[in-house]
Amino acid sequence: MLDPCAPGHRRVEKPHHWRITFRAQVYPTLSKGKHGRRANPEVFIGHVRQMVNQFEIMDCARRHIPQL
Repeated sequence: MLDPCAPGHRRVEKPHHWRITFRAQVYPTLSKGKHGRRANPEVFIGHVRQMVNQFEIMDCARRHIPQL
């Protein structure tokens, strides 16, 4: 979803999360997946929604992730 909706973004992999930079803004903690708890989903939709709102790419993101 980030490739078509946030062209030019940058992803930096950290031990437990991704650090995403787009248009001089940083979303520092996009989860990489399950860590510790078996019931946790791979990525919480709330984290994705917060990042999409921060980067102001909601219209495009909804085309790729309808749950937003």
